[in-house]
Amino acid sequence: MRLVFVLFWLATAAQFFVVPTTAQDREAIVTAEFRPLYSEWLDWRTRIYADGLVEQDLQSEPDPLKEQRWSTRELRRLTPKKLASLYRLATSASFWDLAPRYSCDVLGYRVTDQDTLVLSIKQGGRSHRVQVYGAEYAAGIIGGPIVNPHRTEVHRFLRVWSAVLDLVSSPNRKQKPKVYRPPKDEVQPNSDMINTPDQAPNNHMNPSAGGGLAAD
Repeated sequence: MRLVFVLFWLATAAQFFVVPTTAQDREAIVTAEFRPLYSEWLDWRTRIYADGLVEQDLQSEPDPLKEQRWSTRELRRLTPKKLASLYRLATSASFWDLAPRYSCDVLGYRVTDQDTLVLSIKQGGRSHRVQVYGAEYAAGIIGGPIVNPHRTEVHRFLRVWSAVLDLVSSPNRKQKPKVYRPPKDEVQPNSDMINTPDQAPNNHMNPSAGGGLAAD
């Protein structure tokens, strides 16, 4: 009788001392989210865990007006070497010093229906989340009438974002890392662009000013 009682107690206690073994029970160390607006591309979320496990949530329909269903798929594990490389890049890009939000809408200039990119990275006891609306305009990859005053910071964000896409492909076939990479030899903006009052016309061409892909 005593043996039965001990076995019952052990079985009950085990329910409160279960070690998490699935991704759902853990927190991701890197999370990337893509939120398109009126696009043929699908929404997705990628989660990378400390052991290299990768999960990706995928939306069922590109049309936001239709009923949406999400599915989750587990992808191949990343090697410790690749994870370490990603963190080195995030550090060199000073990711943790970036502001929480950036936008292509500045100085009264608005661009509608743009994608939103969200990247969250944890390291040690700190976690940082950065959201960018209209990143291609904000970074100057797509031309516009205004040079975004935060262009350099958005370049730094996109270096890390592109590295995540290098490690874990987007479910949208044409959404390649190169889409978000400004040219290394970034040229002077078009003559019809307007420079912000606090930005010298050639700052973005000077490597010491942090233009292009160089980290600050």
